[in-house]
Amino acid sequence: MGSITKEGFYDAAEMEEQENENDDDDDQVNDDLYINEKANNLSQFDGKSSSSRAMSFFNYLTGQKPLSEEDLTPVLIKMKEHLINKNVAADIATHLCDSVSKGLIGKKLGGFNSIRSEIKRTMEPALQKILTPRTSIDLLRDILSAKKEKRPYSIVFVGVNGVGKSTNLSKVCFWLLQNKLKILIAACDTFRSGAVEQLRVHARNLSALTNEIPVELFERGYGKDSASIAKNALEYGKIPKC
Repeated sequence: MGSITKEGFYDAAEMEEQENENDDDDDQVNDDLYINEKANNLSQFDGKSSSSRAMSFFNYLTGQKPLSEEDLTPVLIKMKEHLINKNVAADIATHLCDSVSKGLIGKKLGGFNSIRSEIKRTMEPALQKILTPRTSIDLLRDILSAKKEKRPYSIVFVGVNGVGKSTNLSKVCFWLLQNKLKILIAACDTFRSGAVEQLRVHARNLSALTNEIPVELFERGYGKDSASIAKNALEYGKIPKC
């Protein structure tokens, strides 16, 4: 997926999708190809669950006629809208739809299983490229470098409610404590009820596990500006602690 630079860092390839070349024809079905050319008619799937809707858009694409870009356009428009509605970034949704389009143009699909396998085959390499880091990350090396420069090293945990920000934050903190590093947790979620208290429990439990290095919690309550709290926490982290 990439190469090693002269400095020893891993550099992933750009997020570019090569056209897939596959001459295998799917002769499973003899049904006539039925394509509804109007994207608005695909709205019948709006009442379905998230997973079934994502695949149901492609149910029309079965038969013996090779798929064209014109056939796929209304379906991919709906697919892109669906991905964006599920909080996928617009540029990523576009990239995934382009990958599916390149993989399906010229193919003859038959049956739901055939559609699923083809879409999965075209989306997997695209997702791998998106999720492959552009450079290597060595947290301990970067933290020690910041320490030599006498500045705090900051890690931001971002996500919607319920994705595990606080839990993963405590796990990372525990790992850093095992490496004899000092931790300051900044409670920047000032809108969700109980967010500050949740971090306070994590800080207390982490301190109990490692009596030598107490974990501090920097918090200013609720209803405050998150960016200001983060900035003040970084300033506070620069002050030498006894």
